[in-house]
Amino acid sequence: MRKRFASLKKTDSLSKAIAVFIKNPDMVFPVVDGRGRIIGEVNQHELLKLAVPAKYVGEGHVLGPGGIKDMMQRTGKTVEDLMTTNDIKVKQDTKVVNAAKIMLETEVRTLEVVDPKDKPVGFVSELDVLKYLKKRLEKEK
Repeated sequence: MRKRFASLKKTDSLSKAIAVFIKNPDMVFPVVDGRGRIIGEVNQHELLKLAVPAKYVGEGHVLGPGGIKDMMQRTGKTVEDLMTTNDIKVKQDTKVVNAAKIMLETEVRTLEVVDPKDKPVGFVSELDVLKYLKKRLEKEK
């Protein structure tokens, strides 16, 4: 779990979002509300879609038919326009395997971690799970 992390607000510009990704290399960042609660996430993949010129968005090109509709719906100027909403929370004592299972089943890449009173205390991402897995695999050698 990360207690200190970069985050974005839904009103942040896409330019600011890209700057956060560049400064803090990660695949996904949480989007927080005014109280610091995670309300969603934005990932590199969604921002990358902005780099594809419209002339390449067609059948037989980069995105394919399903991706075309998604891309056309996800254009805009703020993080809110590209973010995926997420209200899934886990408790501090949630096992890593259970957090990973939730991420895989829901396709959510970040989970807000809350204390017993449901107060946010941090978040866990796919990258955090992979770091944990790496340590565990190295111990098994």
